[in-house]
Amino acid sequence: MTQQHLIAPSPGLVQQWCDIALAASGMFEGIMQFATLAAQWGADQELQACCEWLNGGSKIDYDTAALLRAHRRLVVTFNN
Repeated sequence: MTQQHLIAPSPGLVQQWCDIALAASGMFEGIMQFATLAAQWGADQELQACCEWLNGGSKIDYDTAALLRAHRRLVVTFNN
C-alpha cells in the first residue's frame, strides 16, 4: 500500500539536494548534506504550519506565532 505524506518535497527540490550532495567531498559527507537539507526543510514546513495555526488573526496569536518561530530557530541554531 502506498502512503501519501502531507509534507513531501517537490521533485525539483529533491534534485537540488541531490546536486548539492553529489558535489560533496565524499559519500558520507554527501549523505549527511542531503539528510541535513531534508531535515531542515521538514522542520521549516512543520514550523510554518504551527505558526499558521497559531496565527488565528488576532494580535496575540500573531505575536505568539512570531515568538515561537524566533525561539525555535534560535534553539536550533545553538544546538547544531
